[in-house]
Amino acid sequence: MQDWELTWTNGTNPDFTPCFEKTVLVWIPCAFLWLFSCVDAYYFKISSAKNIPWNALNLTKLFICTLLIATEVIRFYIALVEYSESTLVHPIDLITPCIKVATFVSHVKFHAL
Repeated sequence: MQDWELTWTNGTNPDFTPCFEKTVLVWIPCAFLWLFSCVDAYYFKISSAKNIPWNALNLTKLFICTLLIATEVIRFYIALVEYSESTLVHPIDLITPCIKVATFVSHVKFHAL
């Protein structure tokens, strides 16, 4: 049962639990991107103009996605080291960076074609 006093503690800004923040608030946008990337891939396949020009916008997107991938790989590595040292690391701390990396890589790979 949802404890609304935990989430809405006498204020207007919600304070979600760390588990909710690491799962729902991350996985829903990733699922949205995966779902609509299938639609985007379909329209890309049937399109006659398949060449995407290399310009400042595309290079900036590629650079930022590469930085995001590196950040999540580092986050995964830190969680893995903490897990091997038997500190309190939940499996979600290892799964979420993998989901984010897969999402970012699929975005970079699809748009770099």
